[in-house]
Amino acid sequence: MKALPASEEDMQRVSFPVKISLRFSFTEEVFSQTFFQIMDMVAELGGIGGIIASTIAGFAVYMILLFIMDLTSVI
Repeated sequence: MKALPASEEDMQRVSFPVKISLRFSFTEEVFSQTFFQIMDMVAELGGIGGIIASTIAGFAVYMILLFIMDLTSVI
């Protein structure tokens, strides 16, 4: 880009237009994260999802009971 010198006529003006060429390049990046739980994947199966969810819930109860029994044997 080259600046042009002001002429005598431009110097005598009260105001004069200024032309500026600005060129910007912006890069925009959007991050999208999706988190899934096992129940989200099971829910996609429909009716089978309810059976699997109840089985997982029942299994969790047994795991808690086993943990408590193991804890009482240590104490």
